[in-house]
Amino acid sequence: MITQLVLVEHRDEVFARIAADLRAAGMRVTRAESATEALQLCDARAVTLIIASVNLPDQSGWLFAAKLRLVDRDTPVWLYQPRSTGHEKEMADYLQVDELVDYGGDLLRLSRKIRRLAVGQRIPSRGRAATPKALLRTGTKLRRKSAMFRAIPLAMLTTALVNWLASAELYAAPCCESGSKTASCDSSGTQQHSDGHAGHQRADPPFRAPHGGQLSKTNWNYFEVVYGPRETRVYVYDLFRSPVPAREMQGDVIMQVRSNGGKFRYPLQYARGADGQDYLALRVDLTRVRNGDMDVHFDLAGLPNRESPRARFSQAFALPRPPVAVAAATAFDRAAVARQRTCPVMDSPLGEHGTPIKLLVGNQTIYVCCQGCIKKVQADPRMYVAKVARVAASKQTPLQP
Repeated sequence: MITQLVLVEHRDEVFARIAADLRAAGMRVTRAESATEALQLCDARAVTLIIASVNLPDQSGWLFAAKLRLVDRDTPVWLYQPRSTGHEKEMADYLQVDELVDYGGDLLRLSRKIRRLAVGQRIPSRGRAATPKALLRTGTKLRRKSAMFRAIPLAMLTTALVNWLASAELYAAPCCESGSKTASCDSSGTQQHSDGHAGHQRADPPFRAPHGGQLSKTNWNYFEVVYGPRETRVYVYDLFRSPVPAREMQGDVIMQVRSNGGKFRYPLQYARGADGQDYLALRVDLTRVRNGDMDVHFDLAGLPNRESPRARFSQAFALPRPPVAVAAATAFDRAAVARQRTCPVMDSPLGEHGTPIKLLVGNQTIYVCCQGCIKKVQADPRMYVAKVARVAASKQTPLQP
């Protein structure tokens, strides 16, 4: 039975959905936002399963798996990505990746598949080295006189693979992302490679949401959904990543809360933002909905595409994390520290571990007791802001007549 797993995922909405499914199945999920952080977690604690995206911000999932296998040949590792090539499947076999999950870009499908696999997963006893899948399929058996001799060839080959993957990633970045004369840009800003790069062309760079929302892609459009506490916005873009006017569009949103089974349908309304870009808006209070606890289904019509004037897509609800910044405390903060009294992370009196640290969470200010608390607030800022507000409200006493 899986007791402790690490989910390596830097996208908030993807982590929220997968973690909610796994926790509902009774599993403990620890988040790592990069391969480097995941390796540190695996070194510091006992982990029974590692699940990672192939597309990580600091290095690829393949390089992460290769590095992990140098120090740990036993802990199961799963990787996931929208689609895998035959070469990538062979790579997964060699690196002893236990599951390579293809989900076709559908987050709901990915979450359900991971939960189904995790519920039925049987963890091997720790300390026993697993035989590579590729060797099992061909019927070849490893015959060596000792465990040391069994480990040496795999360690040497894996080390060589780590070096090769690392050099490949470092080589691709300056070559394909440089502003050299061999590359040109079209009107949408997408870089087109010249014939000199034809041997190693890469896919277009990922589309970064201009308003910090979640992105979904259909055959003809990108959709950016920005979830707010009291307003949800849907921005529409074409395949060249240019904004599409929303005035002629209509649509509905179906929100299905997982914890209580509630299902609600709302119409979208046309609106125009301060930046001049229009969008479809839904004004509903979502302050009581937890991240990952609601599936949101969109049904849009009136898109300016003759081939496909209608689009449907689904997402997992997740409010964007507000930025967290450390600010310099002044004499004016003494009264605020005295009112807050305790650190929301450690529940200890402020000042017990030195001078309290001032954090700006969006447009809110809270105080923590030490440097170690900053990272925890950054991981879930809304929870700690709400905790400070609850404690402050509980300390207020009604005025006596």
